[in-house]
Amino acid sequence: MNVLYDFSFILGILLSGIYITILHKSNNKTLSHNILAWFFVVLILVILDSYAFIHKINTLSIITFLPASSSKLLLGSLLFIYIKSIFYDDKIIIRKYWKVFIPLFLFLIFYSVPTLIALISKQNFLGYIDIKNNHNQLIRIILDIAFFVYFALCFNSFFKLKKIMKCTYSSISYNNFIWIRYLLIAAIVIISIDFIFVLSQVIFNALALARTQNVIMLLLVISII
Repeated sequence: MNVLYDFSFILGILLSGIYITILHKSNNKTLSHNILAWFFVVLILVILDSYAFIHKINTLSIITFLPASSSKLLLGSLLFIYIKSIFYDDKIIIRKYWKVFIPLFLFLIFYSVPTLIALISKQNFLGYIDIKNNHNQLIRIILDIAFFVYFALCFNSFFKLKKIMKCTYSSISYNNFIWIRYLLIAAIVIISIDFIFVLSQVIFNALALARTQNVIMLLLVISII
């Protein structure tokens, strides 16, 4: 099974790298292009985190811990800003929607960074190792719910902008909406499956010994393809 994961993870990293290269070399380097490039950077780091877990590469796990642990908040924020950036001026985006990153910053300050300090020091810094080991499923549930909230915001913006485009944004190709629609569908399917997995572990004690995050990463790679 690890061979399948390794192949899919490497494929996902390579494809994401290709997408980032294409976006970087684009002649139309807009804020939306930059955000999408960072979106794929985060995906690479998340995939690397699962690769490090499978092969017990502690150094790589430390390096990828911050983006991986907060990935749902980070990707949810980037997805929301990406949709807005396609249709609004960059200055408006920065001034009006920066608050969407507040949950991410709070999570990093109060969970991810202290936990990383504990992992690096190999001591139970403020009890965060116990929190990580004993409440991991609860944290996943909270993060999944947070992503659902981001998805609802993205979905709401998507349909509002779709209606506005018919009257105002005639120069914007309808293909943008097809692309965003598929992006949103892929995101909600993956998070929904992750939510089902973790609820099964908590309520029915199913899949208790499985590393379900690896399955989610496999689905993520399929969506990238």
